[in-house]
Amino acid sequence: MQLQFVKVNPKEYQLICTREDGRTTVILLEMSGYLKHDLMHYVVEKLANLQNSFFGSIASGTNLDQVTPQAMKGSSYIFDNEARVTEVVVAILQGQNNEADFSDILKSIKDYLIVQDLLVPDFLSEDFCRQAVATHQDLMRRWNNLRIGSKLELVF
Repeated sequence: MQLQFVKVNPKEYQLICTREDGRTTVILLEMSGYLKHDLMHYVVEKLANLQNSFFGSIASGTNLDQVTPQAMKGSSYIFDNEARVTEVVVAILQGQNNEADFSDILKSIKDYLIVQDLLVPDFLSEDFCRQAVATHQDLMRRWNNLRIGSKLELVF
């Protein structure tokens, strides 16, 4: 699936997902609430080869407007275990930087997963966390260097 993160203005971006069959789904989002999170989703799902989390569900036919927090309130949509684990990993990693103590971060993720009665995935390691954070920081640097109207193109 082709992903385009388009810098619409200083506060908003448009996410365009073009599936293998050519169908697209598009949404306009606020940068402050979603960009770091969406880019970390991309990184975690791509590095771990996940197929049933956020971008995997979009690739499978779910439209972006169906999985916004607003749309999810009162919805009967149920996240599977992979998606729930991915949300935890993404939420914790998106705020980290390369100077982080990755052994502490890994412990935090594992502890939170256990409390939520979720299995710790095989891909989760200090090296995975370090690579995900470094890749995310690189994507954020690339994003920050874009001018209004430009786009960051990725393949999922």
